[in-house]
Amino acid sequence: MKIGQLARKTGAERQTIRYYESLRLLDEPRRNSSGYRVYDDDAARRLMFIKRAKSIGLTLSEIRTLIEISVGKANRCEEIRSFAEDKLRDVREKISHLQTIEKALSDLKGLCESSGDDLHCPFIETLLDDCIKEN
Repeated sequence: MKIGQLARKTGAERQTIRYYESLRLLDEPRRNSSGYRVYDDDAARRLMFIKRAKSIGLTLSEIRTLIEISVGKANRCEEIRSFAEDKLRDVREKISHLQTIEKALSDLKGLCESSGDDLHCPFIETLLDDCIKEN
């Protein structure tokens, strides 16, 4: 299939497909006699894998790692499980950090809601006070 057909089949943009090829996330397709790229079903499966991996928050670098692990290696399930554990740990750390940010913003917003002073914003004042305390 040509790149347009692959794009329609997978929902990916043509530019994205070419970009993934340049990053070697997709194998370079063979070319027909007219010079057009010709893709097979493996390319479509790989492209769908990349899209799904991105949808769960993996970076292109991480996706490349998974592809490298999965192609022709023994003990790949163990390596992939370790990769997943590391990624899960990172995600949990980010969630914890975001919850800390959420609480701080909620507290600052509460200061604004309880203040009747239009000249001095407690949100800004608190952030400035925190900067002064840190230095």
